[in-house]
Amino acid sequence: MLPDLSKIINRLASALLLAVVLISCASSTVNGTKNDDSASVYLQLGVRYMDLNKLEIAKENLQLALKKDPNNAQVHNAFAFLYEN
Repeated sequence: MLPDLSKIINRLASALLLAVVLISCASSTVNGTKNDDSASVYLQLGVRYMDLNKLEIAKENLQLALKKDPNNAQVHNAFAFLYEN
């Protein structure tokens, strides 16, 4: 009445493979959004410092935002406003 050992091994291997695939998908998504979030935070800080007329600190934060997300159009727009002043 013992179950076939090969069936048990196949089920365990399938479950392990599924777990590995799900974990790898989740970890790649987390890393991407973390970078986007940090760029957004630096962008918001830079804009706020521009509002307070602390332009040197604003520039530093916008440079950090650009480093985190070089293709972000909002960061480039904020730099345009910064250099306009």
